Amino acid sequence: MLLGGVAYAANLYFASELERGATRDARKLAIDVIQPLLSPADTSAPIRGERYDQILASLEQNVLAGPINRVRLWRADGTILFSDDPALVGDREADMRDDIHAVTAGVSESQVLGDRFRTLTSIRVGESPPILLAVELGRSHEALVEPAGERWQPWVVRAGVGAGVCVALYVLTWVFFGVFGTMKRRPKTAKAKSGETDRSGRKAKKAQEPADAELPPYMQAGFQDEFQSRKRAEDALAAAERQRDALAERVRVLELELEAARNKANGQESRPVLPTS
Repeated sequence: MLLGGVAYAANLYFASELERGATRDARKLAIDVIQPLLSPADTSAPIRGERYDQILASLEQNVLAGPINRVRLWRADGTILFSDDPALVGDREADMRDDIHAVTAGVSESQVLGDRFRTLTSIRVGESPPILLAVELGRSHEALVEPAGERWQPWVVRAGVGAGVCVALYVLTWVFFGVFGTMKRRPKTAKAKSGETDRSGRKAKKAQEPADAELPPYMQAGFQDEFQSRKRAEDALAAAERQRDALAERVRVLELELEAARNKANGQESRPVLPTS
């Protein structure tokens, strides 16, 4: 379980490092590629027509050709001046104004929205004074953090398998000691009962022994107690075995899922995992 916790923490740390690197890359793209494309005239109104086609062609070649699959330019009032989806150009989203103002100080902010990793950063267009715009760059979050999962997820699965085996061994150990303790207490109980009989009178014991000897086993004293103790021990052992089998099945399913994920990552077709009954 400790190994699983370490692997999970390492997976989160590596994923956060990938996210920080993606934020830095988005900032660099905005400054080096998008900012030089724009002029002060582009900030006065939503970009359409021939000018839209010029900017889009450049972005498709230098930005959208990579992992980035969304580009939007925002004005401070929440108006979309440019978008890779032309239907959104000119829309205004008042809820975006706070996010836009937060990045106009020159910082960059990233956020995971569903499966999308969105980075907002600011650029300056023109001079005296420069006009501040917010650039939104989006990409798939799953594809971004996939290297972290490929590196550490197998260790998380192995740790889960090890934890399941340890739990099964722990349960079986306690069941074993419970059965062993029950069996060990039986002779002492019989001896104590025999001593009490001796103290109460040897004549009563001698009179009872022939009668007990003539009775069938299931009618002799102590048989029901012994039967119930054995039944409880057998029930506990059966429950432990069922839990062990369930854990083994879960381990098998986890291994198959891990193999399917690896095959998918390698471009191979994998069969669906079907748990056994």
